[in-house]
Amino acid sequence: ACAVAQVNLDILEREGLVQRAAELEVVLRDELIALAARRPSVAEVRCGGFMGGVSLTDDYSNEQIANDLVELGFVARPLRGNTLQISPPLITTDDEVRLAIKAIDEALRAREG
Repeated sequence: ACAVAQVNLDILEREGLVQRAAELEVVLRDELIALAARRPSVAEVRCGGFMGGVSLTDDYSNEQIANDLVELGFVARPLRGNTLQISPPLITTDDEVRLAIKAIDEALRAREG
């Protein structure tokens, strides 16, 4: 088990994935802030590392939005407190982050009517 863990740590270092995650955090945070400015259904956004959260107003169901996102080809985890968790893989590109946020935007817009 320790050998496998060491191989994983070596890959993270060799591929520069920790540094890349820090760079992608900025993209994710900026896109989430812009999303919150556009969508009245978003109560709050948070970003910690390369993980994001979108808290919805009480008028919208995070589970329904998560289901809508699956239909659009994306996965967001519904959490307590009407929040969607976004945790992209470390190999995600800037464009893929933007595409995911665009899908959330589309799902929310469709529900807002």
